[in-house]
Amino acid sequence: MNKKPWYREPFVWLIILFPASAVIGGMITISLAINSDDGLVVDDYYKQGLEINLVLKRDKAAVKHGLQATLNFTNQLIQIQLNKNAEYQLPNQIVIHLSHHTRSGFDQELFLNRVVITCIKVKHQS
Repeated sequence: MNKKPWYREPFVWLIILFPASAVIGGMITISLAINSDDGLVVDDYYKQGLEINLVLKRDKAAVKHGLQATLNFTNQLIQIQLNKNAEYQLPNQIVIHLSHHTRSGFDQELFLNRVVITCIKVKHQS
C-alpha cells in the first residue's frame, strides 16, 4: 500500500483551516482597531466641560434653598416629592431629562405638573 505524505491528505488541511482562519481574523480585527477612528461619544466635549460649571451652580442653589427630591417610579406614574425652605416658592411644572449616555435617540424629556397635597392633622378628643 502506498502511503501519501501528510500534506497531501485533505483532512489535515481541513483541521489546519479553522485555527488558521481564527488567526487571520484576529489579525484583521487588531488592524482595524489600531487604524480606525474611535470617535467621541459626545461631539462637543469642550462645551459639555464648560456646562459642568452650570451644574455645580444649580447644586449650590439647591443647597441654598434646602431643596430635596424623592422620586418614585411605578408602572405609568412618576411621583416626585419636593422638600424646601419655607421662603422658596416651588414651580408649577418640572422638566425631567432622561438621557441615554451613548444613544441620544433614546433621550426623553418629561413635563411634570405640580399637584399639591395637603395633610390635615386631626386631634382626637378622649
